[in-house]
Amino acid sequence: NITSHEYVIRVVAQKFNISKNRAAAVIAQSHEEERLKASGQTLHVDAQQYVDAKIQQHIAAAYSTYNEADPNPDPNVTFIEDPNFGGITTSQEDENQPTEIRDLVDVDQMTSKAKLRLQEEAQIAISNRIYAEDVDPDQTPVPITRTDECHTLLHRKNQEYAHIAQNPPHYPSNTEQQRPRWKFVAKTIHTRKDSQKKKKRRQSHNHKMANTLVEHNGILRVATVKEASNTSFLKSKRDVTDFTLANVKQAWIDRQLFGKVGGWGRAPEQPKQEIPTKPQDNSELNSPSTDANKDNEN
Repeated sequence: NITSHEYVIRVVAQKFNISKNRAAAVIAQSHEEERLKASGQTLHVDAQQYVDAKIQQHIAAAYSTYNEADPNPDPNVTFIEDPNFGGITTSQEDENQPTEIRDLVDVDQMTSKAKLRLQEEAQIAISNRIYAEDVDPDQTPVPITRTDECHTLLHRKNQEYAHIAQNPPHYPSNTEQQRPRWKFVAKTIHTRKDSQKKKKRRQSHNHKMANTLVEHNGILRVATVKEASNTSFLKSKRDVTDFTLANVKQAWIDRQLFGKVGGWGRAPEQPKQEIPTKPQDNSELNSPSTDANKDNEN
C-alpha cells in the first residue's frame, strides 16, 4: 500500500483553511502528546488553556486599541489564512495595483467568475501534483547518475579488499566490546562537467545527494537518503513540512514496514490512579494526656 503524508497534510489544511505548515505542526504536536500519554507522563492541559485565554485577551485588546472588533470573539471559531495550495501564489505587487473597470461592467458577476476561475486553477494544480510517497530514508538509496564510474569503483574496491571485510583485524588486548566503525562518505564528481552545470542552473536536492558512496565495515556501497542527508556537503534548504512531520512519518513507516506497535496513533487510555487517603490515627484519642485533660475539665 502506498501512502503519502504530503497529500494528507494538504487535504487537512484545505478542510480547515490553514496552511500546510500549520497543519503539520498541529499533527506533530498531537503525536508527541499521545507518546507522552503512552509513557505515563502528565500533560498540563490547564496551563495550555490559561495561555490560550491570555492570548485571546491580548488579541482583543490589540483590536480595541484601534476601535475595531475582534473578528473571532468565539475561541471555538478558528481563524482563516491563505492555504497556498498547489504552488499557486499571487505576488504582492499584483494585489496592490488597481484594476480598471468600466461602469457598464457588472462587478458582482465579474467577482463570481474570478472566484470560479481561481477554484478551477487550484483544483487543476492539486490534481496534477505528484505527491511524495512515504518511504524509509534509511533503506532508500540515493540516485546514481554516473552509473559506469560508480559501479566500477564499487566492484574494484570490494574485490580488492574482500579479505579485509571477511577477516577484520582482531585486537586481543582489548577484551571490551568495540564500538561500531565509522562510516566514511564520499561523493563522486566530475570536476569539469559539474563546474559547468553549477554555473548554468541550481542543483536540486536529489541532484546534490546523487553519486554518494559509503564505506562501512570494509564494504563500499551506495549511500542511503538518510546517510546523505546528514553530510556536510548537502547544503540545501530543507522542507519545513517534511522536517516537522519527520517523527510522525517515521513512526508510521516503522508500523507499516516493521510492525512496530505503540509508536503511532492514539495512546490507550490509562486507568486513573486513586490518591490514597491517609488513615486516621486513633492513638491520640486514647492517649493518657487526653484522658487527663478530660478529668481536669470535670
